[in-house]
Amino acid sequence: MNVAFVTYNTVGENRLSGWVEQNGHRAFVMQNTKGISWGAGVAPKDYGTIEGPTSKLTENRFSEIEQMWLILREMIHEFDRVVVYLGASRAQARIIELVSMVSAAKITFVSCRCDLVAKEICVQLAGLDACERRTCECGGHRTMETLLVSYLETGEV
Repeated sequence: MNVAFVTYNTVGENRLSGWVEQNGHRAFVMQNTKGISWGAGVAPKDYGTIEGPTSKLTENRFSEIEQMWLILREMIHEFDRVVVYLGASRAQARIIELVSMVSAAKITFVSCRCDLVAKEICVQLAGLDACERRTCECGGHRTMETLLVSYLETGEV
């Protein structure tokens, strides 16, 4: 089974993007292109944190998301499951829109409780009610890492 772990953040710390294999289980890690963590209102200095209607932070999240999905679109047929961190504010709507090309039965959304009602509405509007959902800490770094390590060890997400 091949599983993609996708986040505009990072999967844990010091992990490279790309294919990882262990115990016969293959995972593709697609994360922040700069390999730096952010979450809970904190962004790397490289991004800036000016908030507002067209926040630089939001624009950069969108940029990360778009770059990742350009690559993933070409590979999506290779994955039996896609584990996706939903993220903050307006980012989740775009993430859900992009991942809706995948069958809901293959999707696991990882999300903190921030704006949970808005995230749930977006999931329902996209017709993805059947997807699995997991809660996490803000930023999702530890939870995404835990899910990845668990999958590589056991073959279960």
